[in-house]
Amino acid sequence: MKQIALIFALLSGMAVAQPGPADLIANIPGRTTVSLDGTWNAIVDPYETGLRAKFYENAKAKDKSDLVEYNFDTAGTLKVPCDWNTQRESLMFYENPVWYQRYFSYHKRAKTRVFVYVGAAHYQSREFGGSALYGKHGDEQTRFSEEYQAGLYRHQLASLRKTASLAGMSPWVLMDFRSPRRFLPGVQDCHNRKGLVSDKGQKKQAFYVLQKYYEELK
Repeated sequence: MKQIALIFALLSGMAVAQPGPADLIANIPGRTTVSLDGTWNAIVDPYETGLRAKFYENAKAKDKSDLVEYNFDTAGTLKVPCDWNTQRESLMFYENPVWYQRYFSYHKRAKTRVFVYVGAAHYQSREFGGSALYGKHGDEQTRFSEEYQAGLYRHQLASLRKTASLAGMSPWVLMDFRSPRRFLPGVQDCHNRKGLVSDKGQKKQAFYVLQKYYEELK
């Protein structure tokens, strides 16, 4: 049976079969494993549209009128485990998401559970956030608006509340900063706009979303 593996910025992984339940996966070398190291299809997502476009569904266009604006099968490839920065010259200074996908065959045995084990971390570790220009407004679908960034934080924080093994969390980043490779005129203007506070010290809507989250943890 063919199954699909599709995750963010995976550095190393393997499918693990286990006969019984467990809170944490231990003794990996002593388990039956299928290594997923090797070549993965990869889509570079500089504008962070992958979640809203549902890249994780790996959808296929049924006909010419079916609008699916991504295709893992024809995307470039990257090696895992390895950083992407040294595999392509164009990604040397790239900081945004990359979506990885790979098909693999696995026949699940009766009365077993299957886990994906990420060798680079023993807990969830990923960057989240979204760019917003202070003073730009719209709805949660309006790219680079304060509402867009605040909506991303609300959705992500709701997910983190359900993560029992969460050890800590910090936003990326607290304040906008100079970044010569961020060219978008009228928005980035050579700045990274993922900050919760503008480079002039103005607090964006997402700042108050995160502030509320921290206060509720007390």
